Amino acid sequence: MECRHGVMQGVYVPDMFTDLTTQRVLVMEWIDGTRLKSSSQGGQGAREELQMVEIGVRCSLEQMLEEGYYHSDPHPGNLFKMKTGKLAYIDFGMMGEIEGSIRRFDCPTWQCCWFLSSV
Repeated sequence: MECRHGVMQGVYVPDMFTDLTTQRVLVMEWIDGTRLKSSSQGGQGAREELQMVEIGVRCSLEQMLEEGYYHSDPHPGNLFKMKTGKLAYIDFGMMGEIEGSIRRFDCPTWQCCWFLSSV
């Protein structure tokens, strides 16, 4: 199931069951993991959680800047740390879109964001 929905290392997107999904109910693959807001125990756990946050920020920037289509509700309850160490996104009920003309790379704000996402 690796890289079905994208190519970003460290990120996992669960499968959606379209035959069970309606306009009001989104049915996705079960994610066996820990919500980010409850996974930290201090020490090593805090370092691992910080890595998850870094992966999430990079993923969000890539979604917005490269794809123009992004998960617009990435709160800790929708982000899980999987046993594999990957960051899993769930609940794609709210998505956002940024038009290509707004994502121009000659905009200083986006250039700064792009630079920070590549460091």
